[in-house]
Amino acid sequence: PEAELKLASFDMSQMVSGLLLSFESMAFETEKLFSYDVEPGIWYRGNQEELRRMLSIFLENAFKYSEAGGRVTCSVKKEKSKIMAHIKSCLKSQSSIKVCGLLM
Repeated sequence: PEAELKLASFDMSQMVSGLLLSFESMAFETEKLFSYDVEPGIWYRGNQEELRRMLSIFLENAFKYSEAGGRVTCSVKKEKSKIMAHIKSCLKSQSSIKVCGLLM
């Protein structure tokens, strides 16, 4: 049997902010610089748990594949009618690897 996606409206800004807070300790433990910017008041209709899981995987990979002293950044903003979520991982050498650019 196929799993049924449960769609609902939720405060994406609040969900992402809570998720990002949980990665602060990972940043400290892995000696990474971590910054984020989440625009408040962004509402989204979708499956909150699946979106949280997907963003967690992208963030875990950003930390995993950057060197100690590297930088991980995340931003979530609304541009016109689109929600833009970017997770970026930078190496010590200042070269940048774009881990994820989501357009929702």
